[in-house]
Amino acid sequence: MCNPMNDVAKEIAQIAREKFDYAEVSIEAPGARPERNWQKIKELIKKNELKVVGSTDYHLQFASPWTSVRKASLAEIKKAFPILETLGAEFVHVHPDSSAFRDKGALFELNNEAVRELLEVATKHGLKLMVENGSPHQGGIELIKFLMEKNPRIYLNLDIGHANIGVEENLTPKFLKLFGKRLGNVHAHDNDSTRDQHLEMGKGNIDWKKIVNMLKMASYNRTVTFETFNPEGGFVRSKNLFRKMWNER
Repeated sequence: MCNPMNDVAKEIAQIAREKFDYAEVSIEAPGARPERNWQKIKELIKKNELKVVGSTDYHLQFASPWTSVRKASLAEIKKAFPILETLGAEFVHVHPDSSAFRDKGALFELNNEAVRELLEVATKHGLKLMVENGSPHQGGIELIKFLMEKNPRIYLNLDIGHANIGVEENLTPKFLKLFGKRLGNVHAHDNDSTRDQHLEMGKGNIDWKKIVNMLKMASYNRTVTFETFNPEGGFVRSKNLFRKMWNER
């Protein structure tokens, strides 16, 4: 995945050098603002024959109790869709917003309103919209279940690291049981269950052999993003470990 803290062109060049099949491009500040010149990025992707999965900024509060904040956040997310369409993306994901976490009813309904609106715009740009699971305090599996049931045309961006935060057992098996046929992308990164650390695979407490086998049993055949920022370079080692586990009988 392109680290949005860095320049997106340099990130894509590194992804190509490391022989990845695709790049997950997140349209967010500071390195990948919508206002930047995306023509160079398009040429770089085409030159290296990379596929693209899209992402949007998780800081944007599209379920805020404040109407003006909600509208501004939705407007910013929508700017990402034509860019990702130009880059050749098929899927794009958004992060459900926990701004209204004090009121569970508002949290669910405002996220649903936003997802419905974003789904229509994404579809006009030829994109399939995914929602990404967060930790329990961000609505967790309950919120994702609600959104998936209310919006049968959306997909799940299964974040295995987030499914490990604040729980005794990783929730990936539950997500696969509920939405295994609606997976659009998978995020792989590790942690020690206390917080979102984005460690390389094997540096936390996730049982990756078990998780990889479950994905295989679910006949998953789409993309896996190694969203590992700690330490730098961990995404390459994670790819190699994941591939080794995937190829084991």
